[in-house]
Amino acid sequence: MKLLKKLFTNNLTYNYNLFYSYILTKIFYFNCRLIRYPIFIRGKHKIYLGKNFTCGRFNRIDAFGENAEIKFGSNVQINDYNHISAVSKISIGDNCLIASNVFISDHNHGIFSDDSLSSGIRTWDHKYINSNDIKHSDPSIIFREANLSVKPVYIYNNVWIGQSVAILPGVTIGCGAVVGANSVVTKNIKPYTLSAGNPAKEIKYYEQKSQKWLPSL
Repeated sequence: MKLLKKLFTNNLTYNYNLFYSYILTKIFYFNCRLIRYPIFIRGKHKIYLGKNFTCGRFNRIDAFGENAEIKFGSNVQINDYNHISAVSKISIGDNCLIASNVFISDHNHGIFSDDSLSSGIRTWDHKYINSNDIKHSDPSIIFREANLSVKPVYIYNNVWIGQSVAILPGVTIGCGAVVGANSVVTKNIKPYTLSAGNPAKEIKYYEQKSQKWLPSL
């Protein structure tokens, strides 16, 4: 009897949150399918949610600085506890599916390579600076106040990103790609491939002729 009561109470709580979230979605995000609350958004006017956007609970989406942009295409679904953060640009295409606990960022706190110097540089308060005058970050600095190295992230249409994936600055993920759970994506992923690992590497590719996922060479 106690178990039934507990299940009934939980169902009421779930249904109440669903109804509450649906009403708020239609008031504040009428173009979206459903935004489950709570959700934490900073820089709302720099974040574009496509038609039928759907998300779970406890998502954090941050767009910092004057030129920041986060753009979701149509029919994108993200699940719970994701963190998406941009000071430059993060673009997510149509029909993408993102699992839970995924981290996507277009910036790093600190300059750790010459490659970072060739990309965009911003100060910790998100102002652009001349990268010609910047050196690698001194490890004695306070990293929360370090200059930011910035590289946009592009995720194209129909991509599936698995549980607890980290997508780091400068990455492009091609159409139809799959990223396995717990992967750390540090380099570009080709279209119609399955990648996994830390760092993520191509494991399979989809062959149109046989219509099968085959091992990569």
